[in-house]
Order: sequence, then C-alpha cells, then structure tokens
Amino acid sequence: MRTSIQTDIENCNQSIKNITGLKEVWLRRKDKSKALKFIKYRKCRDQTLKTEAVLQSMTTKNEMTLTFNPDTTIKQTLSILSGLGQILSNLHHSSHVTKPSSIWDPNQVIKVTSSKKYKVRVKNDSYECHITGICETAAGQLLLTDLRNNNVKLLDQT
Repeated sequence: MRTSIQTDIENCNQSIKNITGLKEVWLRRKDKSKALKFIKYRKCRDQTLKTEAVLQSMTTKNEMTLTFNPDTTIKQTLSILSGLGQILSNLHHSSHVTKPSSIWDPNQVIKVTSSKKYKVRVKNDSYECHITGICETAAGQLLLTDLRNNNVKLLDQT
C-alpha cells in the first residue's frame, strides 16, 4: 500500500514538473510562427492527456481493506498468570552468597524509616504541584508525576 501511494506521489510530482516546464516554455515564446505554436500546443495537450491518464489510474484502483487480527495467545497467556514477575534479592553473607529468594509478600507492611521534603515546583508550572506518582530510577534519581501541571519531573540528588 505504501509503495502504491509513493508511486502515485512520484507520478503526480513528475506531471507537475512536466506541465510547469511546458508553461515556462510557452510564456517565453518569442516566435510568431503558427507551425511552432501548433507544436507547442500539441505538446501541452499530450502532457495534459498523460496527466489525466495518471489521475484516472489513481482513482480507479481497487480499494483495499485492512483488518487487524490480534494474536490471541498473548491474551490467553496473560489470563493464566498470577503476576508479571517476582522481585528477587541476593542475600550476601560474609562467607558466601545464597541463591536469589523471593521477597515480595502482598500482605507485607512497609514501614517508613525516614523522609525528606523537597520543593518540586518549576518556573513554567501554572498550578500548585500535585504529585500522584513517584519511582526511583536505576541511577538513583526520582521520577515524579505532577497531575495539576500535567508533566513528569526528574529529580537528582541535589
């Protein structure tokens, strides 16, 4: 489909170039000879017929219907999963490293041991910040979502 459209565009551009060239030749004509005027007229007429044929072939092409059929195996696989993965931790002991163990427990209570306050308002914020999400990147930066200002903010250690 893309190839067909690209070919149509190239044909139209070539027709425009040809007609423009003939127009410029016609406007620059200095001859008064009827025979030369007739030849130039015929060239213009021939190019017009060619252009009309190109346009006609573009409009008479069969319509194409595209249908998307999603792969159902993805949906089936996701429906039988209890989750998308596990969080693993390598426990380090002084003499050896143990195998990774699952540390995620949906009933676990998370306790906050420390907190800090930051001002995250930036110059182009129109409203008071309303942070609705936060996560830490692998580099230790904090990524915040600010609902009221409709943007994402990246904080570094400073």
